[in-house]
Amino acid sequence: MRIAFTICTVCFFGFSLLSQGNEVIWSYDLTIQPPGWLNDGFDFDSNGALLDKEAWWYPDSNASDILSYSYYLRSEIITIPDGLDSLVLIVPQYLYLLAAADGSAIAEIAVNANVHGVNQSLRYLEVHAYGSSEELTDTTTIHETITDLIPNMSVYFEFLGHHGGFNGWTIIHWRLYSAQLVGYGDLGLVQTTWGGIKSLLVGW
Repeated sequence: MRIAFTICTVCFFGFSLLSQGNEVIWSYDLTIQPPGWLNDGFDFDSNGALLDKEAWWYPDSNASDILSYSYYLRSEIITIPDGLDSLVLIVPQYLYLLAAADGSAIAEIAVNANVHGVNQSLRYLEVHAYGSSEELTDTTTIHETITDLIPNMSVYFEFLGHHGGFNGWTIIHWRLYSAQLVGYGDLGLVQTTWGGIKSLLVGW
């Protein structure tokens, strides 16, 4: 009976330790601009970060001269530590995009990860109008995973907005309620060695 109990105990503790391989890298409520973040166009209030832009794009004699504006919110750069091999970005959000034009207009947002100098697209949404009107609403939480990370890689995230056109109208209303980055890997496996497990058997 004691042997059976010991085996169950080893299985339980082994599973428990193996499941603890996660670490919150950063977590912000976005009521203020986080330290180390770069910003062009986002505002911060008690509800989080907000990109709220509306523009009229007047007729132009040359349709190739399309006016446009871009905005960004960029996180601080982190360096991947030993034992971490993946990241999960979690951002509850509300998005509304509108493009209406007799000519052409576009409104778009993107969420990118820059992993050691290489951009990875995590999310992209747009509305594009040609002599028409198009709108989009999205309330899906941003929940994106980056894998195959190795120690000393540098990583940062960007939230991008852009709109432009001629003879049209655009709206970008993008609320980011909070932002959290969680790392996963072997961060909790230090105690889960066979020697450590065998120590549970001492005295049985």
